Amino acid sequence: MNCEKFGKKTLSNKNPAHGINTTKQAIIVNKLNILLLFGRMHKLLLILLLLTGSAIGQEYVYVNTDNLLLRDRPEKEYNVFDVLHAPCRLQRLPYSDAYKEDRAVKNKFYHVVLTMQDEATRRTYSSYGWVEKQYVVKDHDKITARYSDSSEFISFTKTELSCDPYDFNFRSYPCPQYKGGEKNLPPPFKPKYCKGPRGGCYYINQKGRKVYVESKMCKCKGSY
Repeated sequence: MNCEKFGKKTLSNKNPAHGINTTKQAIIVNKLNILLLFGRMHKLLLILLLLTGSAIGQEYVYVNTDNLLLRDRPEKEYNVFDVLHAPCRLQRLPYSDAYKEDRAVKNKFYHVVLTMQDEATRRTYSSYGWVEKQYVVKDHDKITARYSDSSEFISFTKTELSCDPYDFNFRSYPCPQYKGGEKNLPPPFKPKYCKGPRGGCYYINQKGRKVYVESKMCKCKGSY
């Protein structure tokens, strides 16, 4: 027997059953393993993006004053949701459809969400509103206002608001003690109470809508 031929035959990398080079098979298997590994890594990356997506692209601003008003709208009349102090952290939000094309609003205000913590229950709440740009900074290190609490949370306090969305409370927070409010306030609205044909008492609000109240209000001064 020719040992040279025997050696070539036994060391051959040909698969007699399939006629495929086993070295090529190994390369193909390695490539498949790499693809599978890449696929798993890709899925893992997607999961990580989903888990951390809420923190990606978020922008924050920090209150740089005392008594900054968190308003419900960037208009002449508004409700005050809370009074903020440095260094309270606020997350910036996109401008809503009503204001995203309003250059005056975008130049003056940030749309933000405030995270609050109830000290009694340790529950966390969120409050959405508007603050004036001039009283906040984008970098925590740029805060110049003096403060004693370095926490990023503030205590949760319920601001008592009227059920009537046109009965605003902004007059309770005058300038200059409170920042971020309107300096030239519009004249106070004084409703004139009217008695309807069925005996009901109502007044016309600033939006031209009827607002019904208790019938005794029509017996007060200013009614007709």
